Order: sequence, then C-alpha cells, then structure tokens
Amino acid sequence: MEGSDGIDQGLRALSYLLSGPLFYGFFGWLIDQWLHTSFWMVLGIVVGMAAGVALAAALPELPWACGLGTLALLTGDVVVAPVAQVSGELRVSRSAPVVAEELVDRWDAGPARTAWWRDRVTAAYGHVGGATSAS
Repeated sequence: MEGSDGIDQGLRALSYLLSGPLFYGFFGWLIDQWLHTSFWMVLGIVVGMAAGVALAAALPELPWACGLGTLALLTGDVVVAPVAQVSGELRVSRSAPVVAEELVDRWDAGPARTAWWRDRVTAAYGHVGGATSAS
C-alpha cells in the first residue's frame, strides 16, 4: 500500500474489529425479532468478533506493527506447535495450543527467578496505585 502509514493500518484493523460484531450482531438481532428468540444476536456478536479478528490478522501489509522482536529473547516455548510470524503474518488458529508438560518442566524459571518476577510485578503494581498482597 503506497503512501499508507501506521495510523492507516491501525484504523483499518480497528474497523474490522468493530464492524464484524456490529454487522453480525445486528443481523442476529433481526433474526431474533423475526423468530422471537433471544440468542441469535449474541451468536452474531461472537461470530462477528471471530471474523473481525481473522480479518485484522490477515491484513496484507503491516510494516510498523509486526511485533517487537521479543520471540528472539526466548529460549524455548511450552507448547507443541508455537505460534510464530511467517513473512509478517500470524496464522489464526481456532484451536487452543497444546501444552507439553515436559517442556513446562524444561523451561521452568526456577524458584529464585520466579520470586524475582513476583517482586517486580508487586513493585510495579504498587507504583500505579494498587494494593500489594501484604496490605
């Protein structure tokens, strides 16, 4: 897309995320009115959300929104088939990731590192006005 910038891409993705639930929710509401039911609108909103996410994830060009490159900082993953970007795309899957217990054990941070992260999160939470577990 020549001449487009990150704002254009973000607005396009946002329009997909909003228009899917609105369109399918309205269509579901019409069916509810016609059939005197009360579940088609909810179903339409859920289907619209899935469609909106799929469309936003399938944008052909996202030169400024392709991640922060944090995957390279990780040593491993705990799922059998990790999600990784390929040519700037993330494949949208309808199934939940399968966690491999042996990988959870292999990549466990250990008690010292886990305590360090808990302390860091607690301190950060305290800085934004949240109560800590000690209070």
